Amino acid sequence: MKTDLYPYQGVLLDKLLEAGFYRMHQHVFTTDCTILNDDFFSLFWLRTDLSKIQFSKSQLKLQQLNKKFRVEISVLNLRQEVYDLFNEYRAAINFDHVNQLDDFITEENGINRFYSKEVCIYDHEKLIAFGLFDEGNESIAGIINFFDPAYKKYSLGKYLMFLKCQYAVSHQIKYYYPGYIAVGYPKFDYKIYPNVEAVEILDSMQAIWFPYSEAILHALNKRFEILFG
Repeated sequence: MKTDLYPYQGVLLDKLLEAGFYRMHQHVFTTDCTILNDDFFSLFWLRTDLSKIQFSKSQLKLQQLNKKFRVEISVLNLRQEVYDLFNEYRAAINFDHVNQLDDFITEENGINRFYSKEVCIYDHEKLIAFGLFDEGNESIAGIINFFDPAYKKYSLGKYLMFLKCQYAVSHQIKYYYPGYIAVGYPKFDYKIYPNVEAVEILDSMQAIWFPYSEAILHALNKRFEILFG
């Protein structure tokens, strides 16, 4: 349950996410730009309005594909099987990612300042996928997903996002925050999943969330280039 042990929870987390702040290790930050692969990119924060979400046939098909697996959602409990799975995943990807799970999720003393929950997918007793999200009162923030590379054909990364949204809807949570997107860097494009029609994009200069579209994204990016070139 939520207690004072978690400084970043409840209404505070809701307000931070709405303002474009997001977890980095055990703190929150915001930014409008970054350097990836030695190139400069402008960044734009996203959220999904869960009152508008409609799961597509492909997503329901994905759910059907994975129905043989067991799903458990509970308060975060880091343990050896989670570390082992993360290390398998980290060794198999060619994408910038944290090197040590503890460095990302907890402080050196094991404290987590966020009220976090885990989504675990099991094939019988084998942990094959793990997702983490932070929970406020009216929002959740998707923090990390990883899975057993041997199960790649099951699209478990997308399935974890689906499960997080499904959890939020069932708990009357309004928004799901997946992080940021970058123009010209397609490895972040998965964050508009699972329903682009329900996604919103933050205009940080006006502090306004707009319905997401490619036109809005490129207009915001163009303004950023003009101002900060």
